[in-house]
Amino acid sequence: MADTWESLVKKVVNSKDSPIRKIMKSEAKKLKDCIQFYLDIYYSTYTTDNASGNLQKSLRADNFVSLEADGKLSIKVYFDEDLAWGKSWLDGYDGALKPFIIEHGFKKKSNENYMFSGFKGYDFIAQGIKKYESETKYNLKVLFTEPTNTNDIWR
Repeated sequence: MADTWESLVKKVVNSKDSPIRKIMKSEAKKLKDCIQFYLDIYYSTYTTDNASGNLQKSLRADNFVSLEADGKLSIKVYFDEDLAWGKSWLDGYDGALKPFIIEHGFKKKSNENYMFSGFKGYDFIAQGIKKYESETKYNLKVLFTEPTNTNDIWR
């Protein structure tokens, strides 16, 4: 039986010696490093006895290159949720997905007893993507997807 176009592309992309696979993995690591650069800057200006440092260790670049339904190749750069969740400071929540709280900030409810009224956010992910896109020699596009449901960010 003859291979389909999709199976042939998958074989080429995912063979151990595939130049495409090597480029995708290398570029995913570069993107991860660009985001990590801005995350490290954020933490260098932030001191507390309560910080675990887990978020700084949570960023990952996947090794698997996927062929999407539209024929595009993708590789994931993501936060390890076991390290990226943290204790919430806000009333009514036990935990928060820290990358998105730091990225976008938060505003407390008016009746909450907390020393800050909110946090503007520090767009370290967006800055990292911008840095990566300005430095890469390939015409690769970064698709940044994030939780859209509040329950995926706050527990």
